Amino acid sequence: MSSPNPPLAPGPPSVSGSAPVAPEARLLRRAVGFAAAGSLVGLAFGPRIGLSVLGGAVVSVLNIVVLRRVAAGFTASGSARSALALAALTGVRYLLLGSALFAIIAVWNADAVGVALGLGAPLLAVLLELGSVGFGAFRPPQGHPSTRSASTGSANTGSANPGSE
Repeated sequence: MSSPNPPLAPGPPSVSGSAPVAPEARLLRRAVGFAAAGSLVGLAFGPRIGLSVLGGAVVSVLNIVVLRRVAAGFTASGSARSALALAALTGVRYLLLGSALFAIIAVWNADAVGVALGLGAPLLAVLLELGSVGFGAFRPPQGHPSTRSASTGSANTGSANPGSE
């Protein structure tokens, strides 16, 4: 019997061309890239803003890593005790996120806007992933009447004014 949720298809080949890259790994790599780029841009506005962006990005990327592990743990077959431990880890994660953000902004006097921009690095990676891979799911399949052009004999051959024929 097949599982109700098929595994994610591997993405495009890696840069070396050797093997396809898993979507989660590609997403994490892009998030780290956006975090580094955002930190460098932030440094142009001063070291405080650059480090603020970096702090927010580090917290956000670490959150993605933990969420990935928790999701893998919940979907793996295991005991009820391990599921309870994962649920507790999910609750502790919010406490750790709040504490880290408090330390970054209040204790280290980081720029709140820079931290917020850094927190958005994974969001940009998700949007890039959606744009490069995800929108293909919304396109009609090849040969569908909506993909044919007027010159190849479109299924819609009626005129704009039906009474003028």
